[in-house]
Amino acid sequence: MDAAPVWVLNRAKEYFKNDMIFIPINMDDVHCYLCVINARKLCVQVLDSLGPSMNRKDLTDTLEGPENLFKYASEHMELKSNKWTDLSVTTWKREEYIKSSLETDGPWLLDFQFNALMARLDATFFSTQGWF
Repeated sequence: MDAAPVWVLNRAKEYFKNDMIFIPINMDDVHCYLCVINARKLCVQVLDSLGPSMNRKDLTDTLEGPENLFKYASEHMELKSNKWTDLSVTTWKREEYIKSSLETDGPWLLDFQFNALMARLDATFFSTQGWF
């Protein structure tokens, strides 16, 4: 087996130190939302102001990147993380935290509602070390 690039393994090690990874997703330069890969709950949490009605193909495509990185790294190094028991993040359940579109209420209300929603997420949402 060929030696893996050091930077790839280092990036994977950094991810494996945490139980959550935050990924902002930009849809066609028109709309952005946040997904959280939550290794502790084995789920992908989605925070999208348009609600769950959006097609999530972009999310699936995005999750393939970290999943491929994790699997590649696991083939080239010993994983020393008890937080990541399953590396197949594309198959994890998805939780939509905003149940209906907030965008019709205007930006100020959206900001208020988003902050209220963030406060409702588990404490571990905020205790994750670093943003990636």
